[in-house]
Amino acid sequence: MSDRLSPKKFLVTGFVALALGLGGIAVWGITMNINGAVIAAGQVEAQARRQVIQHQYGGIVAEIDVRDGEAVKAGQQLVRLDDSELNGQRKILSRQIFEARAKLERARAQVQSAGALAFSPGLVAGARANPDYQSVLEDERKVFNVQAESNALMERQLAEQLGISRTPIREALARLAQDGLVEIVPRKGVFIHRKSLDEILDMVVTWAALESMAAHIATREASDADLLTLRNFAMRNSVSAAKAELGEYSDANIKFHQMILELSGSELLRSTADGLLMHMHAVRRRAMGEGDRASRSVADHMEIIEALEARDAELASRLVREHTMRLHDHIEDRWTRLNNLDKTKQRAVKAAAEKIKIKEK
Repeated sequence: MSDRLSPKKFLVTGFVALALGLGGIAVWGITMNINGAVIAAGQVEAQARRQVIQHQYGGIVAEIDVRDGEAVKAGQQLVRLDDSELNGQRKILSRQIFEARAKLERARAQVQSAGALAFSPGLVAGARANPDYQSVLEDERKVFNVQAESNALMERQLAEQLGISRTPIREALARLAQDGLVEIVPRKGVFIHRKSLDEILDMVVTWAALESMAAHIATREASDADLLTLRNFAMRNSVSAAKAELGEYSDANIKFHQMILELSGSELLRSTADGLLMHMHAVRRRAMGEGDRASRSVADHMEIIEALEARDAELASRLVREHTMRLHDHIEDRWTRLNNLDKTKQRAVKAAAEKIKIKEK
C-alpha cells in the first residue's frame, strides 16, 4: 500500500475542508451580535466632469441663477452680469454712429447742391424713438443752412459789396450761368455749379486735344524769339516749383500752357481753351500740390520746349497731349480713391449700427 494520496482522495479532502469553513462562517453570522453600524448617503463624482465657466470679457456679477451642485441644461442662464457700464458705452457709441450718419447725409446733400436738407426715413425714425437725437438733426440742419447761405451769391449782397447797381451783377451772373459756372434757382439764389467727375475728365481730354493741336501749329508758326521767351519763362518759374512754392508755380504752369495756345496764332483754339480753363482752374491748381506732380511738370515742360525748338510737330504734339492726359489719370485715380474711402466709411457705420441693433435685441 502506497503512502501517497490518490487524486480522488485529495479532492474529497479539499471539499470537506471548504464545507467546514463555510459552515463555520454561517454559524458565526447567526450567533454573533453586532452592537451598531454607521449609515450615510454618498455621491461618487468624477473630477474630470467639473467644468470652469468664465465670461469672455469679464465683468461684475449682478445675479447667480443656479445653486452649487444643481443640474443645468444647455443654454440655461447661470449668471447675470451687471450691464450698467455696457449700456453706457452702447449709448455713447449709438449716438456717435447716429451723428456720423447725419453728417454724411448733410455732406451728400451739399455735394449734390440740394436746395434743402432732407434726412433719410431711418434717421428720422431714430430721432423719434430717441428724443436726444433730435438735437443732432437740428444741428446738422443749421450747418447746412449756414453753408448754403454762404454759397448763395445774392444779387443785392454783391451789389452792396461791390458798390455798383444790380444790373451789371445780374448780367454777370447770367453769363456765369451760361458758361455753366453757377446755377440760378428762382426765389432761392445763385449757387456754384459743382462739376461731376465725368464732366471734369471730358474737359481735360478736350483741353489736351486743343493744346496738342496748338503745339503742332506752333512748331511752324512760332518764331525763335517766341520760343526763347517760352523757355525763359519756364526756367524762371521752375525755381518756385523746386522751392515748393506751389501756389505761385501752379499759376505759372497754367500760364505756360496758355502761351503754347497763343503761339499757335489761332484765336479760336485759345478762346475755346480759355472757356475750359474757367472750369479747370481750381482742379489744376489743387492737383499740382499732390504727389510729385510739380517736379514732374517742370521736366515735362522742358521736353515740350525742346520739341518745339526742334520744330518736331509730331513729337511736340504728343508730349503736350501725354502731359495733359497724366492730369486726367491723376484726377480719376484720386477721385476713385476718395470715393472708395467714403464707401468704406459708410459700410463701417452701417456695420456698427447693425451690431448695436443686434445687442439691443
